[in-house]
Amino acid sequence: MVSEGCFRRNTLTLLLCPGTNANIKMSRPQEPHRPLFHFANPFRKNSHKGSQFNPKLRSLLNDFETTLSKKLQKLVPNDKGDILSLSWMKLAMESLAEIHCDIKNLIAELDLPVTEWDEKWMDVYLDISVKLLDISIAFTSELTRLNQGHLLLQYGLHKLESDSPELFSRASSSLHSWKQHIGSKNPRVETCRPILDNLVESLNLPKVKNSSKGKVLMRAMYGAKVATTYIFLRELDAVDACVKELSTLLQDGVGTSERESFKNSVSALRKTEEKLSQGLDNLLKVVDSFFKIVLMGRDALLCNLRKAGSAVPDSVIGKNV
Repeated sequence: MVSEGCFRRNTLTLLLCPGTNANIKMSRPQEPHRPLFHFANPFRKNSHKGSQFNPKLRSLLNDFETTLSKKLQKLVPNDKGDILSLSWMKLAMESLAEIHCDIKNLIAELDLPVTEWDEKWMDVYLDISVKLLDISIAFTSELTRLNQGHLLLQYGLHKLESDSPELFSRASSSLHSWKQHIGSKNPRVETCRPILDNLVESLNLPKVKNSSKGKVLMRAMYGAKVATTYIFLRELDAVDACVKELSTLLQDGVGTSERESFKNSVSALRKTEEKLSQGLDNLLKVVDSFFKIVLMGRDALLCNLRKAGSAVPDSVIGKNV
C-alpha cells in the first residue's frame, strides 16, 4: 500500500485551521500523529478590542465573524472517518471560496476606497491572494495528474472484468503502473511547502493606527489567512487497498477456489474507482471556482488602484503582482 507519507507529499488543500502561530504547524511525515485541526475562535485574542469600534463597524465585524464561525463548524465532521475525504475537501474549498466572497462584500460595506488603503494593507491582501493562487494551481495540477493516472486504473479494471485469464497479466501490469504513478512526486506540490509555511508564520498582521475601518479590514483578512494544512486523499488509500489485494491474487493465480474472492475484489475496486473518479471531478470544479474568486478580487483591487490614479507600491510590485 502507498505510504501515508507519500500521499502527504503529493496532495494538499486549503483548509481553515483557526488559531495562532503556537498551535498551527506543518505536519511532516516523520512527526508523530497530532490533531490537524484547531476549531477555536481565531479572533479571541483580539475580541477585547471590539469596543473601540462604532456600532456600525462593530455590527459588520460581528456579522463577518459569526458567519465565519458557522462555516468552520460545518467542517467539524460527525465521524472522524470523514476527515480528509474528497467530499470533505470539497466542502472545505467551498467554505474558503465563500469566505473570500464575504471579505469582498465586507470591503464594499466598509466604504473604504482603495485610495485610503495603507500600503501595508494592500501588501497583505495581495500577498495572501498570490499565495492562494499559487497553491490552487498546484492543487489543480495534482488533481489533473491523478485523473490522468486514473486511465491506467480503468484499463486494468476493464481487463479484469472481461473474465479472461489471458488478459489478467495486462491487468496486473496496468494496476502496477497506476500504483507507481500515484506514488510519484509532483514538483509543483513540492514547491508549495515554503508557501504554506510562510502563510502560517505570517499570521501576525500589521498594526493599524487611526483607522477603525482598517482594523476591521485587517481582522477580516486574518480570518482568511488562518489557513492551510497538509493532507492526503483517503479515497486513494481505499482504492490502493483493493489494487494490492487484486495484485496478490493475480500473482498467485486465480484458481477455482479463489474465483469468488477475485470477483468480490474486482467489484470492490470498481466501486472505489467510481467514487474516486467522481470525487476528483467535483473537487477540480470547486478548486477552479475558488481560483476564479480569488483572481477576481485581486484584479478588482488593482483595477480600482489604476482608476484612482494610484500606483501599486514598489514593495508590492516585485513580489505580489
